[in-house]
Amino acid sequence: MIQTDLHIKQDFLTPNPHSRPGDKIKEVKGIVLHWTALPKATAQNIRDYFESLKAPEGRFASAHFAVGLVGEIVQCIPLDEIAYHCGSKTYTPEKEKRLGPDSPNFYTIGIEQCVLDMTGKFTEKTLDSAARLTAELCLKYNLDANDLWTHQGIVGWKDCPRWYNTHPQDWIGFKKRVDDLLKKRHEN
Repeated sequence: MIQTDLHIKQDFLTPNPHSRPGDKIKEVKGIVLHWTALPKATAQNIRDYFESLKAPEGRFASAHFAVGLVGEIVQCIPLDEIAYHCGSKTYTPEKEKRLGPDSPNFYTIGIEQCVLDMTGKFTEKTLDSAARLTAELCLKYNLDANDLWTHQGIVGWKDCPRWYNTHPQDWIGFKKRVDDLLKKRHEN
């Protein structure tokens, strides 16, 4: 658990091979931001979707946190366990350089952000909660804004988060927002 004034609902997934395998994180070296690609879903909807994957034919997917349209946060996976949020058959050279040859799921925390529509637009409340959560995680793991990733930045081909792929200046802005929050915390 992280120490924060954010309200985070812990609703851990049932251990299962498709969304909560129980494997331990080796070392947190980064935080990966995602979009849900499911317009108007709540954070709880996303958590419940991950839970539904425990069926034998389920696909592999999960994230540590889901941040909703009104800023609600649901934690789906304990921080010492991996989530299936950025596995791939191929990775970017930057991922290989900074996170090594293993699956990035062993070295990163995944945050899903709910969206208004298929453009991937986030609400201000989603952005605020996601930035504050990300800053708290950075403090916990001694990371900074340079340790933030998009899913596409890890794998090179995934349109995730779509909004940041089509509006790269907003990704820069999100990282600055997190950096500003970290600077404020270090001043206090």
